[in-house]
Amino acid sequence: MITVGNNKAKGVSTFFLMQKHHTELPNRYLIPSVEDRTPVTDWLQTKVRPISVEWDEV
Repeated sequence: MITVGNNKAKGVSTFFLMQKHHTELPNRYLIPSVEDRTPVTDWLQTKVRPISVEWDEV
């Protein structure tokens, strides 16, 4: 499962780890950093997938 930030978002974002390894992620799965803390906190406290964000099967 992966979060869905914006179903209409187009394109891909590339993330680098240690400037060597990269991962591409479709922009539709990105959520604003301001919104990402609540679901993470909820999950850490309950160990249940939060309903405050949309989810998609990959």
